Amino acid sequence: MRNLPAAGRATKLLLILASLGFSLALYRHITEIQRDVNVNMGSMDQFAYMAFAKRAYESGYTFTGNRARMPLFPWVQALFYSPEMSDEAFFEQGKQISVLISIAGIAAIGAAFLLKFSKLYAFYSIAVIAFLCFALKAPWFQAEILFYTLFAFAFMLAVESIRRPKWYKSVGVGLLFALAHFTKASGLLGIAMYAGSFSVALLAEIYRRRPNWQGLTQIILLATAPLIIFVAALFPYFNESKDRYGHYLYNVSTTFYMWYDYWAEAKEGTKAAGDRDGWPDMPDEDIPSLTKYLEEHTLAQIVQRFIKGADRMYNNACGSADGPSQFGLCVHVGIGALIILACVYANLADARFRPALHDVQIFVFVASLFAAYSFSFMWFASISSGPRFMLMLLIPLFWSLGLALEAAPDSSSSGLKASHYRAIIAVMIAILLSQLYQLVVERAPQLYGGF
Repeated sequence: MRNLPAAGRATKLLLILASLGFSLALYRHITEIQRDVNVNMGSMDQFAYMAFAKRAYESGYTFTGNRARMPLFPWVQALFYSPEMSDEAFFEQGKQISVLISIAGIAAIGAAFLLKFSKLYAFYSIAVIAFLCFALKAPWFQAEILFYTLFAFAFMLAVESIRRPKWYKSVGVGLLFALAHFTKASGLLGIAMYAGSFSVALLAEIYRRRPNWQGLTQIILLATAPLIIFVAALFPYFNESKDRYGHYLYNVSTTFYMWYDYWAEAKEGTKAAGDRDGWPDMPDEDIPSLTKYLEEHTLAQIVQRFIKGADRMYNNACGSADGPSQFGLCVHVGIGALIILACVYANLADARFRPALHDVQIFVFVASLFAAYSFSFMWFASISSGPRFMLMLLIPLFWSLGLALEAAPDSSSSGLKASHYRAIIAVMIAILLSQLYQLVVERAPQLYGGF
C-alpha cells in the first residue's frame, strides 16, 4: 500500500510525458503539412526577409534595413546563413528555424500559463494558441511568430508589474516591448498604453485628502522607467533613422502608408519615390501625413474607413470559408471575449466586490491596449491583407481571460460561479479536439498560413 502513492506519481508523470510527446508530434506533423504549402519564397514578404538576412550577414549585423521591416528576425536567420547556400536551401532552412522558434515560444508561453492558471485552462489556452495559430504560421520565413511571443511576454509582465511593482519588472517591461518593436514596429503603442495606465494611480494619489508626494514620485518613476528603457535600448536604431531618413521613428508603414486610402496609392506614391532609400523624392504637398489626410477627408469618410476596416478584419479572420478563416480561431476568441465581459459584469454586480487600485489600473491597461490596437487594425486594413496583425492579440486575450476567470465571483447570489466558466472551458476543449481532426485533414493542407 505504501508504494501506491509513488506508483501513482510515476503513472501521472508517464501520462504527462506521453501527452507532451503526442502534442509535439502532432504539432510537427501540422507544420510539415503547412511547410509543403509554403513553396513560393516570393510571397508574403518572405524573399524580402531573406534578402535582409543576407545583407545582415554580409555587413556583420550592422545593416538595419530600409525601414519597411525590423531587424531582429532577419538577424536571427542570418546566424544560420552561409554564402554557399542557394536561395532554395536558405528558404527551407529558414522555415525550419521558424518552426523551432515557434516550439520554444510555445514552451515558454505554456510554462507561464501553467504557473499562473489552473491546469485545465492552461491546457486549453496553449492548445488553441499552438495548433490554431502557431502551427499554421510557423513554417514561414516571416517575423510574426517571434513577434507574437515577445509581445505576449511584454504584455504579461506589464500586467504583473502593475499588480506587484518592482524595479526589475519595470526594466523587463521596457526591454520586452523594445525587443517586440525591434521585431515588428508595433511595440510603441503597447508601452504607451502601459505608461498611460498609471494615470489611474496618479489621479487617485492627487485626489487624496493629503497627497503623498513620495508616492506621486514613485508612480511617475514606475510609468516612465519602462519608456526610458525602451528608448535607450532602441536609441541606436532610432538615431540611425534620424540620420538617414530625417525622423527618429521613421517607418514606411506608419510614416506614410497608413495615410493612403489604398495600397495601390502607396505603391505609386512614396514607395515609387524611394521612401526606403531615404526621404521620398516628391513634392512636400504630395507626401501623406495625418494633417494632409484630415484636410482631404470628411468625418463621414473617416468613420466609413473604420467601418470598412472592421468588416475586412472580420472577413479576413472569420468570413470566407476558403480564406484565412480556416485558422478556426473565431469561436474561441468570440466566446473568450464574452466570458471576459460576463466576468467583469458579474464582479460589478456583486455588492461585495471592492476592486483594488491595481485591479482598476490593469483593467484600464488591458482595455486601452486592445482598443488602441483594434482601431489601428481597422484603420490599416484598407492597405493590408490577412489576419497577421490581429493575431498579435491572441495570447494577450487568453491571458486576460485567465485573469478574468481567476477573479470571477464564486457565489450563488451572483449567479455566475467560477465553476460555470470551467464547464464552458471544458466544452471549448471538446470543440478544439473536434477541430484538430479537421485541421490535419482539411485546413493545414489548404490554408495559406502566411496571410
